[in-house]
Amino acid sequence: MKRIAGLILFSCFFHVQAEMLLQPDANTLWLEDGKNIQVSTSGNQNSWNNKLLAITSLPEGGFSIGKTPEMEGNSTSRTLPVSPEYPWLTFQITESETLPGYHSWSFHPRVGGKMTYLFGQVSNAQPGIYSVNLYDQPVLSLTGSKALFNIYIYNLNLHFAYMKMVKKPDNYLEVRSPAFNEKKQFGPEDTLTFTMFLKEPAEDASIRFFSNYTMREAKLNDNHFLQLKPEDDEQKIWSATVTVKSMAPMSVKKKHIAGGTLWMKGIVLGGSIRVPVWAPINYPYYP
Repeated sequence: MKRIAGLILFSCFFHVQAEMLLQPDANTLWLEDGKNIQVSTSGNQNSWNNKLLAITSLPEGGFSIGKTPEMEGNSTSRTLPVSPEYPWLTFQITESETLPGYHSWSFHPRVGGKMTYLFGQVSNAQPGIYSVNLYDQPVLSLTGSKALFNIYIYNLNLHFAYMKMVKKPDNYLEVRSPAFNEKKQFGPEDTLTFTMFLKEPAEDASIRFFSNYTMREAKLNDNHFLQLKPEDDEQKIWSATVTVKSMAPMSVKKKHIAGGTLWMKGIVLGGSIRVPVWAPINYPYYP
């Protein structure tokens, strides 16, 4: 009898792990891969809220979150583990379907009711691999062991291959500057170092810049494009260091570029990656 009870308990544990994988490996805090994705009309640490958006496992793997004609809302949420040891939120958007009207998606992680950060895209949802360091922020980083992940999607149905929090993504972009630590912003004459980390070697890597509103091209020092050079013989790490002269476009009213509104699009050639690698510049630009 005890053996049967133990088998039932093990079976239930395995089932829960299949729905939301908690620490499936040493690099991953949690993983949502869409298998038996759990939903409810309330949303909590055990399920995604599907009261206002449809959330569905996809037959080819992954899952979709999106608007349907009969739904009047535009958001979902789930309470999930967080840890500074696993600072990176990473996910892959494989496809976006549109409905009539305004289109956008955004992430709003919250701790204690306060929004720690906001990033997303308006009008043109882009496919690719996204990685955002939620602990490298200018104002308020995540605290505690749990956070409420709010996702807003307007008149879109986004297909995700996966979503997870990790120590290091397989493929990602990072920008660093002494100015980020010293003044929590950057401007003219500050130095930025852009680095792309790849799991497999590549023959070429570069970055293009975009503004999150309509995803129009942005400029660093009047250039849309930044060529990276390999740092190692394996050509898995690519980088470039730039002294800032200007960035555009800027808000006409606010006279600056808010953190999280400029996207870097990493383009990899001659490697195993066939999709762009995306990351926001978390810190604001003030001229």
